[in-house]
Amino acid sequence: AAQPTRPNNTKKKASPLQSSTTTKQRKAVATTKEVKAEDRPHLYLLKSEPHEFSIENLRQKGREEWDGVRNYTARNYMRQMQPGDQCWFYHSSCKTPAIVGTCRIVRAAQPDTTAYMDPQHENYDPKSTPEACRWDSVLVEFDSVYDTCVTLKELRTQAQANPVIAGMMLLHRSRLSVMPITQDEWDAVENLRQRKEQNSEDLLQITKEGRDDKAKK
Repeated sequence: AAQPTRPNNTKKKASPLQSSTTTKQRKAVATTKEVKAEDRPHLYLLKSEPHEFSIENLRQKGREEWDGVRNYTARNYMRQMQPGDQCWFYHSSCKTPAIVGTCRIVRAAQPDTTAYMDPQHENYDPKSTPEACRWDSVLVEFDSVYDTCVTLKELRTQAQANPVIAGMMLLHRSRLSVMPITQDEWDAVENLRQRKEQNSEDLLQITKEGRDDKAKK
């Protein structure tokens, strides 16, 4: 997700009258997207500030255009995304930053219209035009909300003993809002989350048994 790049049928063919800047821009996009399927990531982490757009917002809407990314590295990762790729949904810039659920990519990258449609929009980029947009967006679909999330603090603690977690980009490039995740990293964090979930269930069961014993007395 070797597999050809998914064509974008919404774009019109370039006119001979279009500027050379447009041609160069499209060549740059093509170069970025020409990544062999076995070489590109298939798992990602997407950050969102919960007061702006939370995992609950995505659950209610079902699907959402993931726009407003204005970092070239993050944009380039988005350009590698293909339908079916799975992502962690991460709440950032909040009291408890954490991986709170999952979503999946349902449409590959295309020009981010918020970059040029409205000069008053917070995502507006004066250097972007419909013919030469510097930024892309993808369409994401809700998958799940975790009953037990994995916090940034927990990841940092686990990183001291787990080299896989220690190598996560999340712990080293904290300002990046879109990043790839390796399968080993995904598995390590999921194992941590499942252990937390099991421990919570065990604690609830112990508490319930204690209350039942007390009631019998």
